This record gives sequence, structure tokens and C-alpha cells, in this order.
Amino acid sequence: MFTKLYQRYKDKIEFTNGGYCVISYSCWIQYIHLFFLGLCLARTTKDVCDYCIRINIQLQRNDLPSNKHNNLLLKKQIHMDAAINQHHTMSTFVKEFVKQHAPDQPIPRTIILDSYDDDYAHDVNDIDMTSTIVTLTIQIQIEDFGGSFAMPHYGHSRPLADYFNSNLMVSNFVVADLTNDNVDVLFYDEQMQSKDANALCSLRFTYHSNKFKTMLERKQAMPKILVVIFINCIKKNKTQLVMRFFTLLSIMFYTKVMLIYLILGHSHNTTDQIVTWCWNEMKGKNLYIPMAIVKAVNQVKGVNAKFIDHHDS
Repeated sequence: MFTKLYQRYKDKIEFTNGGYCVISYSCWIQYIHLFFLGLCLARTTKDVCDYCIRINIQLQRNDLPSNKHNNLLLKKQIHMDAAINQHHTMSTFVKEFVKQHAPDQPIPRTIILDSYDDDYAHDVNDIDMTSTIVTLTIQIQIEDFGGSFAMPHYGHSRPLADYFNSNLMVSNFVVADLTNDNVDVLFYDEQMQSKDANALCSLRFTYHSNKFKTMLERKQAMPKILVVIFINCIKKNKTQLVMRFFTLLSIMFYTKVMLIYLILGHSHNTTDQIVTWCWNEMKGKNLYIPMAIVKAVNQVKGVNAKFIDHHDS
């Protein structure tokens, strides 16, 4: 957000006097923090919908007639009801699907959160996968890209703005296994791979191959059906590469793979709450190496964090 504001400032100065008085970004950001103390711009913690934003902008007009105002409110309400109904419908569908194909398998209490106020039920079942041999037919999981941050992570004292232009970026990928009630958070740095569909498919394959090894060590069979729920992101989740990858999973590890996409802009799910829990554990701490971040995130109940070192690949 600060970079966009600086670009607007730079364009305005260049338009008025030819750009003779344009200061650098580092000086500009220091002036911002000096005169606007406590101002902090970041990405919104809520899932933003472009359709809702457009309607909200139109509703702010003072010259809007009452009939158009009511019409916009009706359109927004219909749009919101469609998103909420999809969450209800998909949750009911997954539960009925489990009942039909695996009647003896426990069903998670929470599949898809209905609203931002709902809490993820972190005790969906009482299966102890380490001590009891349990054969699961269907595995339900929600996955999402958890974002990036600069290393070292200064949660206690904030560095200068130039720090974020030169330091190593660390990204994370979250997989919430609702069937077994566990969460895997995979951390990796920018030297290993990027954040596109190729990178996420590589992380997905790492997760499923590790799960296959674990099941072999426990002398258990892999689930026959994999149900994956994720956001409607075209670049990361709906490319031909992603479809080929899940086809490969249906050949190597599973017999059937089902993909469920949530409505764009209203895809609040369990992984969003997990990312918030992880950030809360990192808040107020100075973490200088990735393993320190992994140690902090592992303090969250039910979360298994791991750092993938590019030197090991």
C-alpha cells in the first residue's frame, strides 16, 4: 500500500513541476512515519470481494436516488446470500458424501466456516492416529497459500523501509487435514522456488509423498478418495497444470480426487484462522532464522510446521 501511495505522489510531482523535487522512497516513508505516527497500512485480514467493494463505493454517493440505493442493497444482499448458501451447501454435500461412501468414518464437525465469527473446531474427532490403526476411506483437506514475510522477522522492533528491499523472503503453504484433525505448515525461502502454480504443486506433492511414507511406516493404507477445498484463484488453483497434478495424484496415491472451489472474494476458511494463529505466535518476537519461526509456529496446538531448505533439494 505504501508503494502505491508513493507512486501517486511521484506521478503528481512529475506532472506539476517535471519531477525536480521528487524524494526517494526511503526518505518519503520516514516523513510519513514522522508526521503520521502510528499509521500502518497492510493487506486486509478479511477476504475482499470486488463486487461488494464496487457496490459499497456506489452507496457512498450522496446524490444517489433512493430507488437505486435500495436496488444496490438488494443486489449486495443477494450476492452475500449466494456466498453463504454455497458454504452451507458445500459443507452439507461433503458430509453426505462421507456418509454415503464411508459410513463408519467419523465426520468433522466443521467443513467450511459459514462466517468470520465461526470458530474452527480443533477437536473434530477423537481418533489417535499414532496408537490406533484406522483405515480412512476419505480424506478432507483445505489448503491455501499463507503469504510471505521478510527474514529476519522483527516482531518487537520494526526496521527501516529499505530492509524489506534486500532481505530474504520466506513464504508458507498451509494444508488443514480436517479428517485427521492436524495442520501442516510448509515454510520455504525465495531461493527455493516462487509462489506460482508450479511452486504450489511442488509443495502439494511434497505433502502427499510424506503422508504416503508415514502411512507405510504405520502399516496403514492411504485413503481412497481425496476431497480438496480451496479458494477460486485462477493462477494458483485453476490452471491446466493444477488439473494435471491432481490427475497424477489420483493415479499415484488415490483412486479419486474431488476439487471444491469457493466463491471468489468470500472464501474465508479454516486456513485463514490457522495463519492468524501462526502470526499471533510470531507477534512480539525477533526471529532471525527460519528454524526459529518453525519453533514458534509449532507452539500452536495441532500445527506441524516444517522448513524446506533449498540446499536439500
